[in-house]
Parts: sequence; structure tokens; C-alpha cells
Amino acid sequence: ISIYLTLQGIVKIFLIAGILKKKLWAYPTAIYVFFIFIFYQLHRYLHTHSPLLIILSIFDIITILLVQHEYKRAKKHLPDY
Repeated sequence: ISIYLTLQGIVKIFLIAGILKKKLWAYPTAIYVFFIFIFYQLHRYLHTHSPLLIILSIFDIITILLVQHEYKRAKKHLPDY
């Protein structure tokens, strides 16, 4: 579990750094990666029934919605580079 959470944290930090630097590629990449994490967490939930996995998935869904909203705003205001 600790390896998974560490890996997930490192990937999320990398993607959020790209978003904070206003790199347009980071927005859709973050959305896809968060979806991958959600699918894996739900797959693991079917085997372990750990409520922590559901909580992580809900947090990731909220993050996806926020990133998607910010991506729409960024596309209007930033040049594509």
C-alpha cells in the first residue's frame, strides 16, 4: 500500500507542477492518469472492500472535475505550446 500511495503521490505532484506552470499538456494528462488511478482503486476495492479506496476514488473524481474546469479556462487564455 505504501508503495502505491508513494507512486501515486509522485505522479500527482509531477502533473500538478505542470498545471501550475500552465502547461496545457498537463491538464488532459492529469485527467487520464486520475481515471487510471480510479479504475485501479475500484478494482482493488472489489477484492479488499476497503472504504479507503472509495474515499481516494471520490477525491480523485473531485480533482478531475476541478482540473477539467481549469483546463477549459486555460485553453481560452493561454497559447497552445
